[in-house]
Amino acid sequence: MTMGRLTHCCCFTVRTGTLILAALGLATSGLRLVSYVGTAAASPGGGQDAFDRMLDGMDATFREWREEEEITEQELESLESALGHARRAWPYILAAELTCLLFCVAKHAMLLFGVLYRKYGSVSRNVAFFFL
Repeated sequence: MTMGRLTHCCCFTVRTGTLILAALGLATSGLRLVSYVGTAAASPGGGQDAFDRMLDGMDATFREWREEEEITEQELESLESALGHARRAWPYILAAELTCLLFCVAKHAMLLFGVLYRKYGSVSRNVAFFFL
């Protein structure tokens, strides 16, 4: 018994659909990468200032909640501790996001190359599975 082979999906052939999805994925990943690098380069501190302002606003909101007795002092300390951890994690968040964007660009580029040049076996299955 063998698996059936799909030749059409909706109104496109599987190859055409794969090309469309790979091209759209490459375009959106590329645009996200360009906007990410442009934003990080244009903003002072790599966006740290904007992130700090957002966290300061959240801290002020938490203090207002405490004054209105909507949360306890222990809950306020816990929330402030979480904000401190977020401030320290900012560079790692940026690095993780950049890494994910680069993997997405590579994944879509390999898919597009494989379908265009019919090099289905040019990338080992383990590497292809890793990028999925």
